[in-house]
Amino acid sequence: MKSKTILVSFVALFAMIFALSTVVAADIVDISTIEVEFNGIDMDDVFNAVAVDASETVPVEVTFTTPSDFGGKNSLQDVIVKVYIEGFKNDIEDETSRMVLVAGKTYVKRFSLKMPSTEDFDDLTSGHLQLLVRFTAKNEVSQELYIPLEIQRELHSLNLLSIDLSDVVVVGDSVAVDVVV
Repeated sequence: MKSKTILVSFVALFAMIFALSTVVAADIVDISTIEVEFNGIDMDDVFNAVAVDASETVPVEVTFTTPSDFGGKNSLQDVIVKVYIEGFKNDIEDETSRMVLVAGKTYVKRFSLKMPSTEDFDDLTSGHLQLLVRFTAKNEVSQELYIPLEIQRELHSLNLLSIDLSDVVVVGDSVAVDVVV
């Protein structure tokens, strides 16, 4: 019975240490204000999802202010800001290079996301996706922001998949052309 109590005490101690280390790691980047502008629309003013057309390149602007200190430090090294949309065959993403954030400063980072073509929309079960803004410091994800997106496809789009025709054409003769639309 005494060994069970000691074992439970050790497990509780390790759980508390793990919880404290997780809290410390989560506070590596604690951005107090994050503003995201997606395709020229301020996402703070949007109550529903934003519509985006297929195949367009969408500008994303992330403005954020760092806290007054980073756990007693004046700056934070190796920070990467990444914006991405998951759910397609290939993720749509863009990110900054590694940078140093100085405490109490405001930063503006600009990204470009190339939306997939209309053929890639066939793999989606829903047009509802999320834009994720991720702050990573020292290779640990420390903060994420999720923004709903509504992806629209063109109603009347024409995609030529292949065109086959003869290599030799004689003047005055008919030409057979196979087109896959």
